[in-house]
Amino acid sequence: MRQSLAFLSHTAKTQAITYALEAVIEDALRDDFGAQSENIIGLWQRLDPAQPAVIDMMNSRGGLYCSWTKAQRKAGFAQLLSSFDPMYDRLFAMRLKNGEKNLISATEFATWENAEWPDPRW
Repeated sequence: MRQSLAFLSHTAKTQAITYALEAVIEDALRDDFGAQSENIIGLWQRLDPAQPAVIDMMNSRGGLYCSWTKAQRKAGFAQLLSSFDPMYDRLFAMRLKNGEKNLISATEFATWENAEWPDPRW
């Protein structure tokens, strides 16, 4: 979030609100993901809004996330965040071969490219 401030005109108040919101998000991630939380926070902080493909990726990732059950969301969230990495597609086969769990294939993302998001049934 704070990276986005580089692209916007903002005040000290805007910056303070951004930092406070980041702290709220980090606390929520720690509460929800326990032992996985530091990894998930690291993946979240590596999201780069300046990377042109990130915006294009949002639709497929959001649709896929909404289609998951609560248990699938918890199990797959780290991999979903890691899929924003520009190297994700290139490293997918190697990570699969190494036995990583909950990897998400390009085919799964393609299914959600232009699809309407399902009701996530929170």
